[in-house]
Amino acid sequence: MTKGSNDGQAPVALVTGASSGIGRIMAAALAADGHVVFGTSRAPAATETDDGVRMIAMDVDSDASVDRAVAEVLGQAGRLDMVVCNAGFGVMGPIEDTPAELMIAQFQTNVFGVHRVCRAVLPLLRQRPVAKLVVTGSMAGMVGLPMQGMYSASKFALEGYCETLRLELRDSPVRVALIEPGDFPTGFTASRRMIPDAEMSAANRAKLARVSAIVAEDESNGGDLALLGEAIVRIAHDPSPPLRNIVASPEQMELVEAVRPTLSPDEWEGFMAEHFGIEAA
Repeated sequence: MTKGSNDGQAPVALVTGASSGIGRIMAAALAADGHVVFGTSRAPAATETDDGVRMIAMDVDSDASVDRAVAEVLGQAGRLDMVVCNAGFGVMGPIEDTPAELMIAQFQTNVFGVHRVCRAVLPLLRQRPVAKLVVTGSMAGMVGLPMQGMYSASKFALEGYCETLRLELRDSPVRVALIEPGDFPTGFTASRRMIPDAEMSAANRAKLARVSAIVAEDESNGGDLALLGEAIVRIAHDPSPPLRNIVASPEQMELVEAVRPTLSPDEWEGFMAEHFGIEAA
């Protein structure tokens, strides 16, 4: 069990977006590790999951909802040792055909939602001898992905946000870390918000169909889901976790750590274009 509470009590963790996917896996892993875990969802189906995660309502797009949820955790547990900002979604489609309103919605949840939660929980985390603030980034925040430009942009934004926040909190008890997942079979593929066909040209519709099929295959053949739970528990136990924690299949880890550093920017662009079937004009 993490020693984040430093007082002999089970550490208390809050995981946003815990009703499915990566959030559900991480919340369950922390509960199995001995944490008291509160998970959030916009509309929880139950008050507690089979994994022992206490579910509460939170919409990260709303200041009032975030404040109510944090107050509920404080009322039930009296403290907060770890927060995992995981709530988010993905927009898929060509950048040139993405309505501004959809880009705003993407950033509203993925970026501003993280900021709302951070502002609400930091006063509580600062009260603990040691505390962790973890944000779910993505490998899409390290490399631009075709037809996922809005999602990549939101995750790139979180990279800068967390790097800065970590520096600002260096003299506090709070340790900031990113989890950067690669492809995993979590159901994220089916939940993406697609650009309406009516917004796209025929050429872009065809390109989106090709790329989305490749993305779906990559994700269905992605890493072992257990890696995600192991990663969040490892961060919970580490008194000074690294800022960036990539979690991916061995093949994707090799690609990022061994292959990409040997390629020039143009060579990397060519590699990505070939993988996604995008030919040069």
